[in-house]
Amino acid sequence: MSCVVTIWLGMRCSAFYEVLVDSMHIEGELSSSNLHYLPEGLVSSTHALKYLHLDVHPFLSKLPSFHGLTNMKRIELALMLAIDELPSFESLVRLEQLNVVYLSSLRRLPDLAPLVNFRKLTLVGCNPLCCNGFWGVCETWLRCT
Repeated sequence: MSCVVTIWLGMRCSAFYEVLVDSMHIEGELSSSNLHYLPEGLVSSTHALKYLHLDVHPFLSKLPSFHGLTNMKRIELALMLAIDELPSFESLVRLEQLNVVYLSSLRRLPDLAPLVNFRKLTLVGCNPLCCNGFWGVCETWLRCT
């Protein structure tokens, strides 16, 4: 079964079936309180998803699981000040690019070493970050600019 999903802020999502979308762009506004949470199945139910952009959600404290997103190629995360960890990238076998911009509470990246297609990591405006596995041992000296 396939369906079309339109997402409104504040909408409760009860059940998802196979959702045939290849990109998801959820952007807030600086002058608004925006999202405080995302339903756990929102992202992982979209198996065809190749591009995810989440931006300007300063009160969002946790991202949903990326489990099952085997087609994901690019993730952009920006201005989410309460996020202190990212979900596992274990299922993201086709991930090529990760952009992390102003996630000031983020302390560690998931293990990126097993991602054989991974080509580009962009870190902007972060605090010291441990890039677990990407450069080898934990690089706590890393500063993003």
